[in-house]
Amino acid sequence: MQAVEKAKEYNSDFLGFTEKLHRTNLSAWQTLGPDWRKAFCTAEVEIVVDAKIVQTRMIGE
Repeated sequence: MQAVEKAKEYNSDFLGFTEKLHRTNLSAWQTLGPDWRKAFCTAEVEIVVDAKIVQTRMIGE
């Protein structure tokens, strides 16, 4: 979340939200058009993590 806040603070999409939106929802991306940065800075962002532990072992084994 800190990275998202920094991206908004710097008005920079270094996390790739524009590219993801362009690939997954072209009509929404086209609708936002030149207002994309304004929309990005005011958007609510939810981060969902899907993790899988593949292997566990003790350090030093």
